[in-house]
Amino acid sequence: MRRSLPRSVFCTLISLTASASAQGVAPQVTINSIAQDVQIDGSVTGLTAAQNQTACVVVYIKTDKWYVHPYANAGPGQSFATVDSTGQWSLATVKRDFPANAVAAVLFDNTQKCQNSPARTGAVTGIAGALAFRVYTSGQPLAGGNANWYGAL
Repeated sequence: MRRSLPRSVFCTLISLTASASAQGVAPQVTINSIAQDVQIDGSVTGLTAAQNQTACVVVYIKTDKWYVHPYANAGPGQSFATVDSTGQWSLATVKRDFPANAVAAVLFDNTQKCQNSPARTGAVTGIAGALAFRVYTSGQPLAGGNANWYGAL
């Protein structure tokens, strides 16, 4: 006699399996492109679609210290980017008088943490509450392959 699981139990098992596999991958954040005075585009992997919709990214540039780019304490779209369900994000940018010698994307799980991230810091690697970060130094290609971003920020 063959017995089968009720459909609701089967769907729950599939959902739990998908969630567990997504959580088994460490979150990552990348910067794919920087268009001077236009925007910075990037992506996030390792989160579920639902987690993506609450996640956000803060971009920091380094001159003498790391600074939020383009504006500190200005809210979504200016201090940080929200992540869409597919893991994509973008943020308007402006070119400053002092060129950045490094740029970093820092991933957080909610906008409150992005809003409360420090306006400047000595190191982006130690920001409390960050899920992931990625630093690009001058001459190092972005995830999209462009190595000529220096001077665009």
